[in-house]
Order: sequence, then structure tokens, then C-alpha cells
Amino acid sequence: MKVRKDIPVYVIVVMLLIFSIVPNTLAATVNENALYAGDPVKHVISQYFDNYFKSYQTLEVVNSDNLVEDNENTLLYKKMHELSVEANKLVRLSYTTFKVTLDYQNISYLNDTVNVNLLMSCDYVYSSTPDAKSSIGNINYKFSLIHENDEYKIISIDSNFDEFDNFKKSVEEKVSSSKISKIDAINKTAEEKSQEIRDTVKYISGNSLNSENNPADSTTSSNEVMPLGVNSTYSFNRMLARNWAQRFAEADESDRFFYTAYTPSENDCTNFVSQCIWAGYGGYVEGNDTQTKNNINNRVRMVNNVWQAGTGGGVPNWESVTNLWSYATTNTGNGPRATGLNNDQPYYNLSPSSIYYGNAIQARTGSSGNYTHSVFVTYSLDSSTTEYNQVLVSQHTGDMYNRNLWELITSKGGNNCYLRKMSFKNANFSS
Repeated sequence: MKVRKDIPVYVIVVMLLIFSIVPNTLAATVNENALYAGDPVKHVISQYFDNYFKSYQTLEVVNSDNLVEDNENTLLYKKMHELSVEANKLVRLSYTTFKVTLDYQNISYLNDTVNVNLLMSCDYVYSSTPDAKSSIGNINYKFSLIHENDEYKIISIDSNFDEFDNFKKSVEEKVSSSKISKIDAINKTAEEKSQEIRDTVKYISGNSLNSENNPADSTTSSNEVMPLGVNSTYSFNRMLARNWAQRFAEADESDRFFYTAYTPSENDCTNFVSQCIWAGYGGYVEGNDTQTKNNINNRVRMVNNVWQAGTGGGVPNWESVTNLWSYATTNTGNGPRATGLNNDQPYYNLSPSSIYYGNAIQARTGSSGNYTHSVFVTYSLDSSTTEYNQVLVSQHTGDMYNRNLWELITSKGGNNCYLRKMSFKNANFSS
């Protein structure tokens, strides 16, 4: 009888322990779930980006069919993502870590449809450069989701990310010239781009990328900007230029010291590169923002009406891809001076070992036409660099710090990517 009396007491004690533990366990589970578990719309979008970047960790595309409806629009973004992951996988370039931040600008509901506008940022580290942090900032995305069967699914995606431009342009050209459906154009473009990437990897794997035709860079590694003449000749401090790039590559427009250029023919990429050049020649006084802003207002390390910019805009030599190259590589007067290399040549004629941090690089797709994009090299192993994925560049439009050069090459057509570089040398300025 004693045993029977003890059993209910024991059971009650156990039940009390269970009920005291379960709520805490459930709370911990909720906290450890996705950031937006309490909001089904944000949860879907958060999971979409989580899958997106996990694919770069594993180098296998994470299936998001449960989040995204299959249609013409979403197929476009699915194929572009698959292509990018494939390109990285072929050279074993993965992300070791990543952290996504989503800044929701607007969410609007209309019946069963939800429209979302957000800015996506991500911090990550490449496997090829484990000692360098990389990041992408403020990439605009627009999503439309539909509510069906008690769940939300993405039915439309749109983004201004520049890495998508080449693929999108190819699709549109096929639709207009070949009179095929957009779905067929997307699939055909994906097949072509995939073959381009495989051909690119095959080429660089079978060819020695040495510096025989690429002389060692003459960029100074000085930590100071020292006048070499009487307040007129200045060396180029690549570390100062890199520090400017690190600070302002992803800075909000409200935090930038210069204007942001958006015109029908030019984005902000060359304006940003000119800023880095200006900083390297001593316009940037690190640790003294007041003096730096005064230098901008007084056009210190600029050339009036030739190579100048401020808070209200810049001249063509400052903000145009082609103008900056033509000016800097031929300049014999005041202003930046650069040695140009590999003009009108495919990227593989520019050896990785010739690319130093502190260089500027310009890119285009195809053997003819104008160069369309400027970036600033913020990480390399200098002459010890043996692979393109050991070079990191920073840019505006889209805003990226330490973007892998390999990803730029593949986004510009692989073997059809043309790169040229500028290395900066002593230059004269009146102030």
C-alpha cells in the first residue's frame, strides 16, 4: 500500500518538472529559429536569402522550391544564382561564413498579395582569402508574395544588383532578336553562360598565368603621403586609398563626403574609384574628417575643371570610365598619373601576380566597345598572387567591399571579359 501511495506523488513531481521545463524549451526554440519567425512574410524572405548564401558555403544550390513559385520571373533569378554558384564551385571558391542583414523599406498588402521593398547587405569571408572580410551593402530587392493554402510564396523578384546585368541583357536580346519565349531565352542563356564559365576555367587551368608580359607594379607601399618637391609632387599612398575604400565602399549616401553619381550613361563606380585615387594622393586626412572635408571644398589634390568633384558633382574625367583612363594614363601635367596595362586585352593576359592592391581595374564584356565598370583593388598578395580569386576589389553600383575578382570576371563574360589596370605613380598638384 505504501508503494501505491508513493506512485501518485512521484508522478505529480515528474509532471511538475516536465511542465516547468517545457515552456523554457519552447522559448529557446523560438529564439533560435529564423529572425522573422513571428512574421510569415519576413520569414519567407529571410529563408530565401539564407538558402541563397548557404549555397556559396556548400557550393551546392540549396533548394528553395518551397519558398518560390515556379514562373518566368523566378526562373530568371534561379538560373542566375545557379550559374554563379557553379562558377565558384569550379574554382573551389566558397564562403566560410556569412551574415545577412535585411533593411525593410516598405511592405504593402493588397488582398492575397504582398509587395516588399528592401535593402540587402551581407558580410562574408571567402575561402581563398581567409584573412580578409568582404561585404555587400544596400542591394535593392523587390519581392511579391502570394498567400495560398495558409502560406506565403514568392512569385516575383527584382533587383538592381549589377552582377545580374549581363545575364538579363543576353536574355532580352534573345527575346527580341530570336522571337523565342522568355523562358526559352532564360534556359538558352543559362546553357551558354555555363559553357562560358567551363571554358574559362579550362583555359586558365591549362595556361600558365605568369608575369612575363606584366611588369612588377611600381605603386609605392609608403604609409605616408610625402611631398617629393616643393609642395607640388606627391607619391601615391595605396594604404590610405584602401582605407578610404574600406570606409566608404558601403557607406550610406548620407554619410558620404562626396556626391553619388547616377546618370543615364554612368553609375557611381568611377566616382568612387576617383575618390580612392584622390585619397591616396593625400586628399584624405585619416582621423581628421574636418580637414578632409575642407580639402574637398578647397579642391586639394584636384585639378580645377579637369579632375575635380565635391558634394554637388564631378567633371567627366572624374566620373566617366573611359575619361578617367584616357586622362590618367596620358597625363603629363597636374593631376593623377597612371601606367596603363592590358588595354583592349582579355583578362587572362593580365597576370594575377601583376595586380597589386592600390591599382584600379576597368572591365567590359566583349572585344570591342567602351569599358563599362571601374573597381579599386583593396586586397592582393602582390607579386605572390597566383590566382584571380586571391584578388579582392571594392566598388560602387552595387556597393561592395572586397569583392572577389573571379566573380567580377565571370559576371562580365568569363573568357569574354576584358580587364585593364591602372597603377598610380608620383603626380603633381598645386595644393
